[in-house]
Amino acid sequence: MKFYKINLTRLTERDSFSDASREELRALLALISVRGEIRGAEDLAELAGISKARASASLSFWSEAGVIYEGEEPDKRDSSVTEEYESREEPDKSSEEIARSIKNMGLASLLSEIARLMDRPMLSTAETKKIVTAYTEYALNEEYIITLAAFLKEKERLTAQRLVADAERLVKKGIDSTEELEIYLLKRSRLSDAEWKYKRLVGIYDRALSPLESEMAEKWYCVFGYSDEIIGHAFSITTSKNNKLELPYMDAIITAWHEEGCKTLEDCEAHHRKFSAEWQSQNSSESNSQTGSRRKQKEKPRYGEFNVNDAFAKALERSYGEDDEE
Repeated sequence: MKFYKINLTRLTERDSFSDASREELRALLALISVRGEIRGAEDLAELAGISKARASASLSFWSEAGVIYEGEEPDKRDSSVTEEYESREEPDKSSEEIARSIKNMGLASLLSEIARLMDRPMLSTAETKKIVTAYTEYALNEEYIITLAAFLKEKERLTAQRLVADAERLVKKGIDSTEELEIYLLKRSRLSDAEWKYKRLVGIYDRALSPLESEMAEKWYCVFGYSDEIIGHAFSITTSKNNKLELPYMDAIITAWHEEGCKTLEDCEAHHRKFSAEWQSQNSSESNSQTGSRRKQKEKPRYGEFNVNDAFAKALERSYGEDDEE
């Protein structure tokens, strides 16, 4: 049994609510209805009336957005306490204290740069409090916060709330230095690009990718380094054979190209032609072999070497011979 804690305040963030598909919203409502207690994706799928794959993808989507996360089993004496909400109140600091912190820690340039990235002349008092609190609580340096803010700006998701929430999530994952952050963001950027390319290629516009789809996109684009043309060729082969997209079959094709050292679209096309010719030749040989085998079986007497007609003739001879003797 799994227990998910639900943080509904994260729903106010644009990228976690407005980007959610109908299936993802149904999955979240189903999860809330059972107070976060489910056996797994299959259980959630049944509750929400969606497929298991969509349920699994929804759990990943809401986890990534920070709306849900796995927690421990709730206290049986108070089973209603399974949802956790962030306080909407600002940290209990006066404007004077915030101003002193900014001056003492030299944070004026940091706040000014974040305001610039947000296309604002200056941050509000509430936004300033959030950032200063995160800076001091997680012992992050200015370069870390500006790097993260610039990444969010590039993705058009930069808000003070999102900046602080992402910093908190990353620190909890152990990503608390600028070097580690840059490595993580580079990988995340590559994965996002790969997922976007894959969605555009196969025509997915109304939902997030499932965990398997994300894994395949990362493998094909990031690990193998294949282009849209090569992935598109594999997609065409898969759908023309099966009349639908089957990821394991498509992955087998692309993995075979990678293992054979195919680098370009021409290499992949040549490999596929060679494989198809060998496969057809093998099937033709097997078919001829089976036809010849059936033909030989038909030529054999029904009862081995025993000829039914000869036996019948001999039986008549014996019968008439016996009559003649009488």
